[in-house]
Amino acid sequence: MPDERNEPAYQGLISFLKDTGERVREEGLVLGYHNHDFELERLNNGKTVLETILDGAQSVIAEFDIYWLKKAGENPVEWIEKYMNRVPIVHLKDMTTDQLKSFAELGTGGVDLETVLSLGEKAGINWWVVEQDICQRDPFKSIEMSLNYLKTKLPYLNK
Repeated sequence: MPDERNEPAYQGLISFLKDTGERVREEGLVLGYHNHDFELERLNNGKTVLETILDGAQSVIAEFDIYWLKKAGENPVEWIEKYMNRVPIVHLKDMTTDQLKSFAELGTGGVDLETVLSLGEKAGINWWVVEQDICQRDPFKSIEMSLNYLKTKLPYLNK
């Protein structure tokens, strides 16, 4: 909720995530945190909300959404490298290069997907989630376009 986007609320969230992450890990499960652009705002400590959450709740994995990282002016590659081996899931989205910065099919926008994908094995990424919140064309065509792009970058998908 927008009214809960403040430092005291984030500290409460961190405490909750830390405790919950540790409890579910005892059960053989993993708790992940999926970001949006508002978690890239800076707090009084100079860190972003996302850094503060991930650094404060070590038992929580990062599920980076590269569209939202890029939309906030961040470099998704730097985030993956910073949290290497703590990012088993990455949400892949592309972004139009116009002023709207809308959701786009993979490979048609301005996000450096190729470098992100090249980090997969090294960074310990096990899952690529193709996510497009809004389609400008038939959703099945969007899926086809994104899948075809991934097949050119991830040869194992052609098997």
